Amino acid sequence: MTSSQSRPDISVSAAQVDDLPAYSALLSAAGLPPAGLAECWRHALVLREGGRVVGGVALEVYEGAALLRSLVVAPHLRGRGLGERLTDAALRLAAAAGAREVGLLTESAADFFTRRGFLPVSREMVPQVLHASVQFRTACPQSAQAMTRRIDTAYFPLTRDQTQETEMTTSITPAATTTEAPSSAVKSCCGPECCAPSESTAVATPLAPAEELVAQVRDRYARIAEGEVNSCCGPVPCGASTAHDAVALGIGYSEADLAALPEGANLGLGCGAPLAALDPRAGEVVLDLGSGAGMDVFLAAQRVGPTGRVLGVDMTPQMIARARANAELRGVSNVEFREGRLEALPLDDASVDAATSNCVINLVPDKRRVFAEIARVLRPGGRLVVSDIVLERPLPAALARDLMAYVGCVAGAEVRATYFDGLRAAGLSEIEILRDVDYLELVGDVLPEEVTALLGRAGLAPADVRGQVRSITYRARRA
Repeated sequence: MTSSQSRPDISVSAAQVDDLPAYSALLSAAGLPPAGLAECWRHALVLREGGRVVGGVALEVYEGAALLRSLVVAPHLRGRGLGERLTDAALRLAAAAGAREVGLLTESAADFFTRRGFLPVSREMVPQVLHASVQFRTACPQSAQAMTRRIDTAYFPLTRDQTQETEMTTSITPAATTTEAPSSAVKSCCGPECCAPSESTAVATPLAPAEELVAQVRDRYARIAEGEVNSCCGPVPCGASTAHDAVALGIGYSEADLAALPEGANLGLGCGAPLAALDPRAGEVVLDLGSGAGMDVFLAAQRVGPTGRVLGVDMTPQMIARARANAELRGVSNVEFREGRLEALPLDDASVDAATSNCVINLVPDKRRVFAEIARVLRPGGRLVVSDIVLERPLPAALARDLMAYVGCVAGAEVRATYFDGLRAAGLSEIEILRDVDYLELVGDVLPEEVTALLGRAGLAPADVRGQVRSITYRARRA
């Protein structure tokens, strides 16, 4: 008998009225308040094991926002990633109901929800419509932490019916493992024991909040590589590669550069043209950090010639595959694409003469570690030229916590002084700013609707952030 036959399937489905007593009993056993659950039954999901309710999650839905509540998993199923799956299903349901922000209150599950993309905020920062919820009014104490998450239909496109049909029908075996957070920590509000891990359940190491952001960025760029969504970092309108070419010309590439590229190498992902200032030379080893489909790698390969070599490092397998296919298409033999993280470059110490990056470092949460890695792989006297995004001052809180702003190269950017302090601390000096323009103005000239939508989700107007987000190109050198 197989494992799937020996244990009933676990599935997520829309809650039925008859499920209310069992669901309420689970909440009460976990020390969580079932108050108001019947009123939000229309937006509730339950976890079933062989027809028996063994978990659930509910939403109180209001105009443009929703409150996630009553997240619970039966003790014998904790540590199997089911709380994470329930949370993601609830976010899809919230998006289908028209919500663009989801809030919650928790006493002891803040770490769990941070790993699912929520950010801790003051109660005043939670959408005002949610203050009318049962959880805010009576069920949760003032000591409960408020958290919110912006959601976007690019990530949560399912309707309620699709959620019921496709969310999860998975066999769970005793040996099942997960890289997700332990689902013993899945209860959204109030109970002091809501995150206590089960002593009998072995769990994998949970993702850190920064790793959740990395996973979202990787997913976004995988979809760009596969042509499922449009690029986000550069000012690229929807359309064919000719639009990408127009953008590349606008940020500093030449027509000769574009003519020399394999088809599909230019995805419109940059915010500058750093390679010209890097000036790769014959015989050099050049590194491109976050090489994408290989645009700057292929241009540098022409400069270093057959005696040189250009290495591209990218964390997204789909981008690596696309770049390698481009190299094979053109028969370019002096390039190599390696899958890896910028915080742990797959290169030897002092093995690179020059390094470049185009609108990628801003996407990495730990930028100081990236700078330290650059200094490690550069040879003494090695050159660095980077195009990136920095801030003149911190972003408004609502924009800073917008996930789409993060993967769109805005919310992950650091304040200028902090950014360059990290560069110097890594031993990179002789810093010179070569280009400095207003990034949102640059993007807004070509993508006005996208910029308006991004700012609108945060309740901002262009004037609120004018001049604050900068696209810069700079050079530095290792001592």
